[in-house]
Amino acid sequence: MSLRSRQSLVLGRSVRGLWLHLPALAAAGAAVAGSAGLADVLAGGLTPVTPLLVALLAGPPAAAMASVVNDVLVRDDSGIVGWWRALRRTAGRGITVLLVPAVPATLLVVAVQVERTSRAPIALVPVWGAAVVTVLAVAATAAALPATVARPALRGIRLWVAALHLVARHPVRFGAAFCLFGLGVWASVSITGTLFLLVPAPVGLLAGAAFWSSAVELGAAELGAADFDESRAGDREPATLRENQRVSDPSAEGWGR
Repeated sequence: MSLRSRQSLVLGRSVRGLWLHLPALAAAGAAVAGSAGLADVLAGGLTPVTPLLVALLAGPPAAAMASVVNDVLVRDDSGIVGWWRALRRTAGRGITVLLVPAVPATLLVVAVQVERTSRAPIALVPVWGAAVVTVLAVAATAAALPATVARPALRGIRLWVAALHLVARHPVRFGAAFCLFGLGVWASVSITGTLFLLVPAPVGLLAGAAFWSSAVELGAAELGAADFDESRAGDREPATLRENQRVSDPSAEGWGR
C-alpha cells in the first residue's frame, strides 16, 4: 500500500470513526472532560496547583482515550471494554505525559502572580520563559500522547524528541487539534458548559490522525501494509502495539532520514 493510500485510510477512518465508534469515543472523551472539570473545582479555579491536578486526574483517561483513538485508526475497532482495559493499562503513562506540560504551566501561573504583585520589569523574564516552555510542551503533547500509546517502548527524552520532531515538521496538522479544542471551549462558554463533555473525543481523534499521517510519511517501520489493510486489520494485533518492539529516535531507522 502506497504512502498516499495509507494516509487516506487514516483520514477516512478518523472521519467515519467519529460516528461508527461513537460510544467508546464519547465515554472516553466525557471521562477526560469530567476529570479536568473535577481538577478545576478541587483547585478552586486557576491556581498554581490546577495544572498538576489536571495532569494527575485527567492523565489516565486521556491516555485511555488515545488508546481508543489508536484502535479506531489502526484496527478500525473499539469498544467500552477496550477503553476500560486501556484506562488501567495506560494510567501511569498518561500522568507522566501530562505532567511534562503541567510543570512549566504551574511555574507560569506562579510567575504571573509574582509579576502582578511586584510590578517589577525583571519579573517579566520568568513569565516569558515559562510561557515559551509551556507552549512548546503543550504543542508536543499532541504528538506525545498518541505516541506513548502506539509505541509503548518509546519513553522519556526519546518520546519528547520524537513528539517535537513530528510537531515541528507538520505544525498545521497538529495545530488543527488545538484550533478545534479552542472552538469547543468557546462554544462551551458561549452556549452551555455541558458541551465541553463532547470536545475531547474529536480533538483526540484529530490529534491521532495527525500523528499517524505524520509517522507514516516519515517512514515508521512498524506501519506496514498489513497494519492498514482493512480486510485484515481486525484479525491481528498491529505491530505498533507490541511491547517487545525495537524503538528508535526520530532521526534513526523507522522514523525517517
